[in-house]
Amino acid sequence: PAAPSVRRHRGLAVAVALFLGIAAFALTIFRARFAWLALLITAPLSLAVYVHGTTVTVEKAVLVGAALGLACVPHRLLALRNRRFLWLGGALVVVIASMCASTATAAYANASLREIAKAIEYLAVFAVALIAYACDGSDKTLRNALAWTSLIVALFALVQEFAGAPQGTTIAGHTFPRIAGLLDGPNQLAGFLDIAMSIPLASLCFGRANAIERIALLFGVPALLLTFSRGGIFGFFVTAAFLLLLRERPGQRRTFAWRA
Repeated sequence: PAAPSVRRHRGLAVAVALFLGIAAFALTIFRARFAWLALLITAPLSLAVYVHGTTVTVEKAVLVGAALGLACVPHRLLALRNRRFLWLGGALVVVIASMCASTATAAYANASLREIAKAIEYLAVFAVALIAYACDGSDKTLRNALAWTSLIVALFALVQEFAGAPQGTTIAGHTFPRIAGLLDGPNQLAGFLDIAMSIPLASLCFGRANAIERIALLFGVPALLLTFSRGGIFGFFVTAAFLLLLRERPGQRRTFAWRA
């Protein structure tokens, strides 16, 4: 049996997840905007608890609560008829179907089923976010939420540079800490910051960045570099180069439009 401290940790994590899931449900009934906001804000928060071979996380609880909240107002579900969703959602369904087909010959069926469950979860997140944003979207709110979330995640990660990081890397005979912050590891942190900081970065490139977006980049970029994630750092600079290219070639913005 688990030690008392471990049981208390599990109990607290489950309680937090349930509370936030119920809050997401109640708030989403009131206004659809809270569904995509809740998914965005809780994306970097895991607090995973293992239960019968799977995990209970804050994001999963919020996803279930937000989905139920949206379903309580049936007309919101009409957003699923959006052509973009049908194409992108259909592509995810094809991926899931191919994974199901490969499970029949998988050496480890349980692991394969867990990967299928993850893919279904990604499809559910996409559907809930699309429905909620189609019903009650706000570019300004999205930009601010991304900036604040990036900033908080970056600050928690930067603290590990002094308090102790979960991993390290050796370069030219010197060991450097690899920060992870609230996420599972440095690569996960780099991937999150790559995505979350893309809109503040676009705002800056096109001269529309507000104060919180600038502050988020000020702390987010060093946090990304200190992950020493080669893929994450490379992806960030590719995004920056692409945005600078669009800024220098206004004609291309007809295809890649930026609204603020």
